[in-house]
Amino acid sequence: MDLDSHKMYLTAYYSYNPSELESELLDDIETNSQAHIPDFLIYTEVKLGNDYGENKKHDFVVFAIYEES
Repeated sequence: MDLDSHKMYLTAYYSYNPSELESELLDDIETNSQAHIPDFLIYTEVKLGNDYGENKKHDFVVFAIYEES
């Protein structure tokens, strides 16, 4: 989150390339976040789990699991 420039970055880490449904769900998260925080621009980025670095700066880390049935 960059408070000075009113930007929020959302990075989604996946174990494998996301499915079309998972991509749509991430888009919904971006849209809903933007609706509830209109003063900030929300940017999303998709990375694979092995790109996650514990030494990188993260304001918040949230884990969620979605399993298609």
